[in-house]
Amino acid sequence: MAAPKGRLDADACLDAAKNATHSGSSQGGAHAHKPMETIDYSIRIPAKKPIGHRQDPTATGFHPSGLFWMHPHPHGYSSQQLRGGTTSLITIGRLADYMKWEGPGATDRKNVREMLLKDAQLSLVDAASKTWKFENKYEPALCNANPAPADNDKREGECKAADGRVWTFTVNGLMYPRLSRDVEANESEIWRIANASPNITYRLSIRNKNDPGKRLQFEILAVDGVAVGNSAAAASARAERREEILLMPGSRAEIGIVHEPGTWVLTNEVVQGGADAWPTVKLAEIEWKAPATGGPVVAMKATASRMAAVVAGFTPKRDIDRSARLNAAPKTAASVPASICDLPSGHERVILFVKKPDDGPNGEVFGLIAGIRPVQEAGLEKLRIFKRTGPGRNPSDYTLVSARDVLGELAEKSSFAPAFDKVEFGDVCTKVGRDEIWVLENWTPEIHNFHIHQTRFRIADADSFGPSYFNWPEPPKDEKPEAAATNAAIKNFFSSTGVQGFAHHDSAPVPRGGAACNGTPATKDCQPGRVTVLINFNRDEQVGAFPYHCHILEHEDLGMMALVTVLPRDGQPQAAAASHKH
Repeated sequence: MAAPKGRLDADACLDAAKNATHSGSSQGGAHAHKPMETIDYSIRIPAKKPIGHRQDPTATGFHPSGLFWMHPHPHGYSSQQLRGGTTSLITIGRLADYMKWEGPGATDRKNVREMLLKDAQLSLVDAASKTWKFENKYEPALCNANPAPADNDKREGECKAADGRVWTFTVNGLMYPRLSRDVEANESEIWRIANASPNITYRLSIRNKNDPGKRLQFEILAVDGVAVGNSAAAASARAERREEILLMPGSRAEIGIVHEPGTWVLTNEVVQGGADAWPTVKLAEIEWKAPATGGPVVAMKATASRMAAVVAGFTPKRDIDRSARLNAAPKTAASVPASICDLPSGHERVILFVKKPDDGPNGEVFGLIAGIRPVQEAGLEKLRIFKRTGPGRNPSDYTLVSARDVLGELAEKSSFAPAFDKVEFGDVCTKVGRDEIWVLENWTPEIHNFHIHQTRFRIADADSFGPSYFNWPEPPKDEKPEAAATNAAIKNFFSSTGVQGFAHHDSAPVPRGGAACNGTPATKDCQPGRVTVLINFNRDEQVGAFPYHCHILEHEDLGMMALVTVLPRDGQPQAAAASHKH
């Protein structure tokens, strides 16, 4: 996307919308749109990537084919605008550009379904005219998260509160669509699913309507618009077969399904991510009618993987080599960065997800704190943070402080500094050409979804990095069973052999902190949830400023967002072409 390069003012955006395309390759960053203003965009999609580079969709000058989406991004109002309908899918290229799924007509358009999942809470304004309005704030308790079976049978695309309010769940704008089609023997489909809900997490399964305990197996083909890596030798042994998949806000997945005759229901299983529980609800129904003649349809569990030898020239390579190189870099604990844009050799970046322990006068307050520390130095003792002390975002506007000083300051303040209108501790500055380790630590009692614009990242290898880089604390013992199921689904995301080291993501779940965590790293005995990602700032199109944030947009709107500034290879900042607000 042709856009001015430069610095952004991320403090507030109360009257303008910023478009965000979740494709990781648009140049520049943010554009402020005034109310009723019309702006025409000229968007250049770079050339298709050569097959031999298919394992790296982040290289300069190329854009990966895949499933993406777009939405406005005004800080403080993103959740509201998404709820109101301002979102759309973007598909780039062809499925055959990045995956191969074998079987009769597998990639024919009739066998490919795009599914945009959204939800909204509504209240009735006028019964006579059947006029409804969107609720401005979500109430997670509007519906019983885990209803009795008889009540659950009624939840076809919606659940209702006693006062008449309705929580709707739509697929491509339709409440509980019903589909029916005749299928050939051993025929299959590809479902391309995007979670465009602003806040809720989906834990999707496909249940048999007449036998709800039976779930259909499927195979994961792509995550976040990029094919899950595989090799010919490992194809049959490493089939990414699942009976459910976790999709946090902003995430996409493409799955392969072998038809099994009968009526099946796409279902959202209950999700308990800490503070809120998202309800069980039926999303769509599909009937696959058995062929009148011909052989039987074979269930997925009886077949070998259809995730092919992919295509000639695609030899996926895990990031273990890169991980080991970065992780074994010489530790230079004595090195002091000269400015916020410096990252000394042997150092890693740490992002703390935090929350004010007690709600402020306007409700919950969230924040992000960005710091650096020597590799393999777990904990906060050697963590250093650049605090924004000046009026702008030039390197001279930041002062290096210790994490302990910052945490003490936050604990004493009546207001919470990292939040919404005063980003003091969350900004990041880097340069084109860097490979960085980012350790994501969640000090709050609820899950988050890390998302970064303008680039992608790989998941570090948990086995080679160890517990200092990955931690999945158990939920409090008094929580409901669905909390453990949600934690397991998150851990499953990272244990997938198709995720670690292979796939390039633009979002990833960050597990909740342990029972003692209340939102601030100053909390005694808190065991933060922790995952680690590897980010390549290797594309000239990334020069400029863009956000990273929690993609649970309620959290982002309440403060959990900050800016990444990327300098050119020569390290010289470019003058801002215009004043933009985010």
